[in-house]
Amino acid sequence: MRVLGDLLSMLAFRARSLRSLADRAGIVTGILFFLIGFLAYVLTRNKIYASLPEVASLQDGAVRYFLGLHLIQILIFLLAVYVPAIIILSEAISKDRAVLSISKRQYRSHVAVLFPLWGLLSLIAAPLQWIEPRFLVLSVFEISFGMLIRMLLILAYTLWAIRELNSLSPAQSFGALVLSFFTFPVYYWLVKYTCPEA
Repeated sequence: MRVLGDLLSMLAFRARSLRSLADRAGIVTGILFFLIGFLAYVLTRNKIYASLPEVASLQDGAVRYFLGLHLIQILIFLLAVYVPAIIILSEAISKDRAVLSISKRQYRSHVAVLFPLWGLLSLIAAPLQWIEPRFLVLSVFEISFGMLIRMLLILAYTLWAIRELNSLSPAQSFGALVLSFFTFPVYYWLVKYTCPEA
């Protein structure tokens, strides 16, 4: 499968594979790869931490468990908020234009690249979560080893993908990535109001 080959090559930061994936612009394929990786990571995490109160509370019913996976929330957030924000921020940083727009091609190529990449990185982090389930304590903040590795991988590869997809300098792509963090309250709001005790 050519998509998988390109994805594996992207782990070595090969821009040609990224462009190949972007040119094919497979939104459905990208979303499917994301769902596989995301579900593998979340289900592994829920299995390991089943005794934690926030995970145990999800066992109250099928609908509650499904909403507790945050699958719908993450898809809505990424497709409707995060990807458009990345495109607009990249354009704003790279061009002196008063009017910013998102073309269908831009949107499709970003989803076709970022979604399967995020899915693959989540898939890589799932067994790491299983192997090392302990939490790292950083001052007052606790994070599991698997989640930390997953976050670092996603940050590094997203930064690289933003740079390549939008022809930005490293500083510009870093700026777009950092500014994109201001969209995260939308995801928090989606999770809070669709799964109140999550």
